[in-house]
Amino acid sequence: MKQNVRELYFEWIWLIITCCITLLTILPIITNQIEFPLIVENSIWIILGITMTRYIFQLKHTWLAQFKIIKAFLAVLCIPLFIWSLDRMYEFQALHDEVGLQSLVNHLDPSVQSDYIQYIKSEYIFFGTLIIILCFAFPLRMIISVWRMRNSNSI
Repeated sequence: MKQNVRELYFEWIWLIITCCITLLTILPIITNQIEFPLIVENSIWIILGITMTRYIFQLKHTWLAQFKIIKAFLAVLCIPLFIWSLDRMYEFQALHDEVGLQSLVNHLDPSVQSDYIQYIKSEYIFFGTLIIILCFAFPLRMIISVWRMRNSNSI
């Protein structure tokens, strides 16, 4: 019972940390009233990126460690996540090529426009690439975990 309570506290603490990191990452875009059309997707990527990375490296310390079916489901769920993430990356590329990120920051002082364009571009591509990589690594980790659970129970 104590272990479950610890795992629950651990999960809540990480949820708070993840929300804080997401807010701090998106804050420069929000505070400068930049109408970035992909900000929701970006926020989802940050939350999923942190959570999936944490589950890859700290799986045995989470609530997910004991649930084979949920791990298998999450592994399969990475397929549509991968497709959706690629679609969002293409949408960002289209926004960058057709409209231009300059149009998002025209209301800002010209001396800082390039800094915000670079920030949006770097941050979006970083988390988008992270999610695409995690869509391959996360299912492997879940499958390995299920495999280990199955083999340790049969001994």
